[in-house]
Amino acid sequence: MHVFLRFHKDQSGAVTVEWVVMTAVVVALALLVMDIFGGVADGRIKAIADGIADLF
Repeated sequence: MHVFLRFHKDQSGAVTVEWVVMTAVVVALALLVMDIFGGVADGRIKAIADGIADLF
């Protein structure tokens, strides 16, 4: 029983779990932003490249 009480009071593992969850959320948001704006940026880059290619 003493082992379970000591384990329950120890919060060091909870902090690690919080950091892992927060890191996963940041990575997921970054991937979402790249997915949303990646197509827009790709279209603009192609338009600029076509414009430059028309100059030559």
